[in-house]
Amino acid sequence: MFWTILITILSLISGDSFSDVSIINIAGKDKIVHFVFYFGFATVWFLYNLSKTKEKKYQKIFIFSVSYGILMELCQAWFTTARTADWLDIIANTTGALFGLALMYYLINVKKNKFLSN
Repeated sequence: MFWTILITILSLISGDSFSDVSIINIAGKDKIVHFVFYFGFATVWFLYNLSKTKEKKYQKIFIFSVSYGILMELCQAWFTTARTADWLDIIANTTGALFGLALMYYLINVKKNKFLSN
């Protein structure tokens, strides 16, 4: 829940708030941040629901993550003056969520099976 609140706050405050703090000057770093946020978002929600045996858990968390990312982009467009919605941010959010869930799948299914077979 903390990660979701953090993403919400950071998505809705002005990006200018971070311009003095940023020491890394990489082209597209905004997209990297979106990727990392939603990689963490999907991973945290997956781990939170790990003990729950629900069908299609991966799909549900992926849809939830992507929907939340789209909602944050829309909120930036509708409720802030310093932020704008960006399709590339949605793509970065979606890619981050996909990679986060792919890592969870790999660690739970592939690594566990390799460990158990030894």
